[in-house]
Amino acid sequence: MNALRTTAAAWLAGGILLAASGAAHAYPDGALSIDVDGSVCSNASVPVTVDAAGQDADFAVSFNGQTKTGSDGSTFSTTVTAPKVTSTKSVTLSATATYSDGTSNQTLSASAVVKVRDCADDDLAADDDDNGALPNTGGANIWWLVLGAGLVVAGGGAVATRRANA
Repeated sequence: MNALRTTAAAWLAGGILLAASGAAHAYPDGALSIDVDGSVCSNASVPVTVDAAGQDADFAVSFNGQTKTGSDGSTFSTTVTAPKVTSTKSVTLSATATYSDGTSNQTLSASAVVKVRDCADDDLAADDDDNGALPNTGGANIWWLVLGAGLVVAGGGAVATRRANA
């Protein structure tokens, strides 16, 4: 009887979680999102993608005195150029999307901060190794796999023993 109650409670809790999930409401209607790298090198080309959440719109992207416009449906992709700097500088990228909701024009706006840095002396900008492989800085993974497999086997043995004794 206890097992039946536990199973019913688990099904009820799962049903409530599924019914109350808010994934469909994660983003408000008409949200504008910007996809841009948060840190770029001085004087580099910076790819930008703006998404108007399914609304066909006219877009404008402004960055460091440059303005790029276009209307490519619900998304707009362009490239802007980062300013030439000698030390790290935060530059705001802003975007607007104007669309018609059937009765009037609506304008959405969003902004993102891009850190522009001087990469001339940056060790990250130069690839010093010739092999192209990533460094192994995490240690051996085999022991974690062996430990995990051992815990799974021990847990299965405990469940089997418990069921045999019940």
